[in-house]
Amino acid sequence: MIRIVLFLLLTALTAYGAAWVADQAGDVTLSWGGWRAQATLPVFALALCMIILAALIAWSILSVLWRMPGKIRRGRRERRHARGRHAITHGLLAVGHGDGRTRRAPPKRLQPPQSQEAPPCWQATA
Repeated sequence: MIRIVLFLLLTALTAYGAAWVADQAGDVTLSWGGWRAQATLPVFALALCMIILAALIAWSILSVLWRMPGKIRRGRRERRHARGRHAITHGLLAVGHGDGRTRRAPPKRLQPPQSQEAPPCWQATA
């Protein structure tokens, strides 16, 4: 409820400020070096807001790109730790159930593929 009230209050203040800026008469002139830019106050305020918004978006994109290698590294480490905990848990459960074969078996991703019949070159000839 408080968030809704705060949102409505912020919206009302923003609308009041935009109306006040629109009612102001006058021009804004920027001169820098050989350049000269002239605009009305509402146009200048809109341009300033757009520049600030573009800077915030650029900063967010750059910060995401800057943190990406660390997040990838952390994710890999967490997956590796999870696989280790999973293997230890299954090994301990196998020991508790007395299943020695499962306890000593390597993880499935390390086992060679098993075929149902031997290749023709390995079959014994009589």
